[in-house]
Amino acid sequence: MELVRLFGVYAYIIIILISTVNSLTLISGPDDAQVRIGSDVSFNCKATYDLKYQNLYWIYKARYLTRGNQFYQSISPRKYSVSIENSSYILTISNVHISDAGVYECCFSYTNVNYAYSFLPIPATATLTVHQPPTVTSPHCFLTTRNYKRLYETLFYIGESIRFYCYSEGHGSTSPKLTIKIADVSVAENILRDETDYKLVKYDNIFWIKRNDTELTCYLDSEALDETRNCTIRLNVLSPDVEIKPKLLSVQEADDVHFQCFARNFKTTNLQYEWQVSPYIPGDIYTFKTSILNITDLKLNNTLLGNQLFIITCFVIEDGMIWNSSTTLTITREIDILPTTLLNNDQDFNSIDGPTTKLENNNSESYIVALIVGIVTVAIAVMILLIVVLNRKKVCIILCSNKSNSRGKLEQKKNCTATGKLTS
Repeated sequence: MELVRLFGVYAYIIIILISTVNSLTLISGPDDAQVRIGSDVSFNCKATYDLKYQNLYWIYKARYLTRGNQFYQSISPRKYSVSIENSSYILTISNVHISDAGVYECCFSYTNVNYAYSFLPIPATATLTVHQPPTVTSPHCFLTTRNYKRLYETLFYIGESIRFYCYSEGHGSTSPKLTIKIADVSVAENILRDETDYKLVKYDNIFWIKRNDTELTCYLDSEALDETRNCTIRLNVLSPDVEIKPKLLSVQEADDVHFQCFARNFKTTNLQYEWQVSPYIPGDIYTFKTSILNITDLKLNNTLLGNQLFIITCFVIEDGMIWNSSTTLTITREIDILPTTLLNNDQDFNSIDGPTTKLENNNSESYIVALIVGIVTVAIAVMILLIVVLNRKKVCIILCSNKSNSRGKLEQKKNCTATGKLTS
């Protein structure tokens, strides 16, 4: 008997479902919606039916909101409103909040059954997504060292590496995007997706400063924003300059010299100095770790001839970064000057130690003068000899011409003519 009763109940329910489906058909269900916090949204359920309006329901999270055009007692009419227009059953939600996100379903029931059924074969459901904008102060930008130490200054050097940090918070279920640009060139994009109600999206990376006009910008885009937000950090990039004075220096052995290193356009005055002398240190060095380098009692390598060239380099160190500048030092060998007494004595100059370039030049000039004088003297002597010979030859010819009366005299004339001498 009990089985017959249960069978009758199940049959009754099946008959109700079949009759309901046949009498109430879904034309179009509500569409999914994505809105921002504070907006209004409406869901429309359209059906053909021969039932009364009170047999339609709106349900949210297994909770009945409306039946027909009536609200359940726990539902605030300030939050929800319902309207019936011809075959449309419309639910409106005002001033949407994050808590309103979820699935809304339009259901029906048979007249004599206080139970809501889903439309078949496809339920009349819609998903509401609420976009939460980021916090008012987002995005946030700041700089750190490579070891994440916060930097509050913006003075940097070309070649220095820093860490750029950008983050945005309070996004709800949205998917914000951070775009990083350096000098208007995009270098990175970061999109974070999760299902939490409070979201933190961040970008963190190390880069090297390569130009003086470096500017770092973080752009934030989100479905909950009407326009892109950004934060920018402009770097004050310095160009340090290191100079050594004097720039060129030429001295002799045994002299003392000093160089000074000038450092300009540095962030601080806490600088370290180091000097380097190449190929070797030609003397005694003092104050090797300051901006001034003193070298006393210069000495040369005696195995090398001639003047010797040295490279003087100053290194300036700050926060692990190094700058340098170089100059040259030329050392000439000392020239020996001969005393006056040596010049008055007949001594061998070659026995004197050291370079004798100046003395050798003076001797060369004396040799040239003496040579010229000798040549002129020889020339004059030859001319005098020629004159004497010519005069004697002329006298001989005259004497021979006056004595032509004898054969012996004639032969004497011939002999005189041939030899240029007068014989008896």
